[in-house]
Amino acid sequence: MAARAGGNPLFAEELTLAVAESAADGARTVLPAAGAASALPATLQGLLTSRLERLGSSKAVAQIAATIGHAFSLPMLEAVAETDPAALAEALDRLAEAEVIVPEGSAGVDYRFRHALIRDAVYQSQGPALRQQAHARVARALEVTFPEQAAAHPELVALHLTEARQERAAIAWWVRGGTRARQRAAYAGAIEQLRRGLDLLPAALPPGPDRDRIELEVKVSLGISLQATLGFAAPEVGEIHARARELCRTVEGGPLLLGALGGLFLYYLYRSDFRSAREMAEQHLQVTEIIGARNRLCASYSALGYTAFQVGAPAEARAHFERSIELIDTYPRPEGTGLTPNNIGVASESMLALTLCLLGHREAAAVAIDGALARAERCPPASGPSAPPMR
Repeated sequence: MAARAGGNPLFAEELTLAVAESAADGARTVLPAAGAASALPATLQGLLTSRLERLGSSKAVAQIAATIGHAFSLPMLEAVAETDPAALAEALDRLAEAEVIVPEGSAGVDYRFRHALIRDAVYQSQGPALRQQAHARVARALEVTFPEQAAAHPELVALHLTEARQERAAIAWWVRGGTRARQRAAYAGAIEQLRRGLDLLPAALPPGPDRDRIELEVKVSLGISLQATLGFAAPEVGEIHARARELCRTVEGGPLLLGALGGLFLYYLYRSDFRSAREMAEQHLQVTEIIGARNRLCASYSALGYTAFQVGAPAEARAHFERSIELIDTYPRPEGTGLTPNNIGVASESMLALTLCLLGHREAAAVAIDGALARAERCPPASGPSAPPMR
C-alpha cells in the first residue's frame, strides 16, 4: 500500500480507509495480477479522473503509456501511440507539467508515472475495447520492434497478449517465459508463468489434440519446476507427471514423453517404490530406442543403475552405469538439451565409484571418482535440484 501511495498522504489515507471498509464488509483482499492495475477507492478514482479530463488530447497518450507500464521509454511509446512525433513530444511535456509523469535522467527518453495510483487511474480510464487494443499494440511492438527485450522478458509479451484477450498467442509466450525461468533455476517464476499459461487453455482452444499437445508441454515443464520447490516425492509432482504421461496416449509425445517418464521415475525413486521406478526406467529405454534418441540412452541406463543399486544388485548396477558412461561419451548431449541442469555423466560415474566400492574394487572406484570430478570441472556453472538426472 505504501508503494502504491507513492508517499502521498492523501493517497495513503484513502487506501487505508478502503482496506478498512473492505475488511468490515468481510471482503477478501485480492492482490492485482502482475502488470494490471487494481481497483481504486471511489474517492481517489473521482479525484484523479477529474484531473485527467483537464489534460485534453494528452490523456490518450497517458493511457497508452499506462498500458505499457509504470515506467516506459520514448521509443516504445512512439511505436505504440500512433501519434506523430511533434504531437507526442507536446503531450509528454504537458503530462510532465501536470505532474502525471516524471522524466528519468537527462536524455529525455525514459519516463515513469509520478505515483502508482495515478498510473492506475489513467489505465482504468480506458474502456475495455480500447484497453485490449492498446495491449495488443504493445505486444506487437515488443515482438517486432523490440525483439531483444521480448526475448529477455517473454513474460511481458505474455501479459500484454493475455490482457488483449489473445489467449492462444499468450500461452506460447507464458511457456517461453516459464521455460526460460526454469533453465535459470528460477523455479518460483517458472511455476507462476506456466500456471498462467495453463489457466488460459480452456479459453484458447477447444478440447482436442492441439490442446492436449500444449498441455503436455506445459505439464512436463511445470512438473520439473515443482520438483525443485516441493520435492521429488510430492504428490502434486506425481500427479502432474502422471497427467503428462496420460496425454502422451492421445498425442505424439516423443521427447516430452521421456520427460514425463523421467519425472515419474524420480517420483517413485524418492518414495522408495523401486519396482515402479524400474518400470519407468525400462519404459524410458524403450521409448528412447523407438524414437532413435541415442543421446538420451545414457539417461535410461543411468536410471536403471540407480534402481538396481537401491535394491541391492550392485553387479547389475555397475553394468548399467558403465553402459551409461559409454553412451554419453559416444553420443554426447549438446549443452541446453537437458530439461534439468544436472549432468548425467557426472552422476553415473559418481554412482559407479560407489558401486565399485561395494563390490570391493577400491582402485577402480578411485579411478571412477577422479573421472567424475574431471567431468564436473568441465561442466558449465549451473544450479538446480540435486537428483539422479533422467531427461
